[in-house]
Amino acid sequence: FINVSAGTCRRVTVAGITEQGKVFNVTGADAVLDDCCATNIFRNWAGTGYILHQSAGLVKNSRFVDMYGPDEAVNITGGTISNCLIKGMIDNNRTGAQAGNGQSFAALKVNGSNALVTHSRIVENGKKNSAQYGMVLLSSGTVRNCLISGNLAWTAAAGAQVTGKGEFYNNTLVGNGRTHEDGDLNAALRVDDARALAKNNIVWDNRDCAVA
Repeated sequence: FINVSAGTCRRVTVAGITEQGKVFNVTGADAVLDDCCATNIFRNWAGTGYILHQSAGLVKNSRFVDMYGPDEAVNITGGTISNCLIKGMIDNNRTGAQAGNGQSFAALKVNGSNALVTHSRIVENGKKNSAQYGMVLLSSGTVRNCLISGNLAWTAAAGAQVTGKGEFYNNTLVGNGRTHEDGDLNAALRVDDARALAKNNIVWDNRDCAVA
């Protein structure tokens, strides 16, 4: 929808649309997305689509709020996200052919050795149906100095799930929990790989077990 491969995209708001691809797509090493907003984004089909997809560059001071649909809402494989808000990402109830898609839904997916998310808020994201991953899914790269709060999931981790060579430190996880009594849920933080690093995090007032 909006591709940023060079230069700065500043103070752009996208609201109230149905999107099947990428709302913001940041791809250039010198690209900057600054003070932008995407809100009330609806995805009504099974497939790959993001409110933000970033492979390089800098995304800062931006807000990604209220997306309804399957898959990861914000996906970063390279570059830096700084001082951003990710809020209200909800995997809506689906039926028929779409029912199985979105099992890997996460509000934020970080999967790239050069990817960094810092000083951002991932808050009040929730699940109405089953999900295998938490609201932050980190398999490679770094998440640090972030607030992860008030997120809900049915299965797996509602706060953060760290796998692969992900580095997760200096974060605060508070008030995360699950929406269903069944299933193996680690409400705040789950580390699934010996190569992963999780340190110096504050984990408190989460429902079910806090760390696994």
